[in-house]
Amino acid sequence: MQLNYFTDYSLRILMLLSQTNKKQMTSRDLADFYDISLNHVVKIVHRLGQLGYVDNTKGRGGGVRLACAPKDIQLGLLCQQLESHCLVECFSDEKKCVIFSKCLFKNVLKEALDAFIQTLSRYTLEDLVDRQKNWDF
Repeated sequence: MQLNYFTDYSLRILMLLSQTNKKQMTSRDLADFYDISLNHVVKIVHRLGQLGYVDNTKGRGGGVRLACAPKDIQLGLLCQQLESHCLVECFSDEKKCVIFSKCLFKNVLKEALDAFIQTLSRYTLEDLVDRQKNWDF
């Protein structure tokens, strides 16, 4: 199982924002810190805003900040909201595989995916950062 880049960078952005003590950061700040495309960061920040994880303020003096406490951001739910969880074709709406009705591998994969999400669900954003150690930004 591998998280897509969108989810990976979303988690990283949320971790960095949790270290700013409610200070706003611009999308440019986030892109520069992680050395990723500004365009990609803008899309991520927009989606995180839609989901209620960040507050976005446009214009001069605007920026991004966490919309809730890190302890309230549950990792399993976040990943479910950001990932497609379409590990193989039989998880998609288009089931073209000729052995779909006879294959039991999809059940094993579903169990593994459920365990993955269940493990993530035991943690919050707060668990990912050490509040005693400042990040250099």
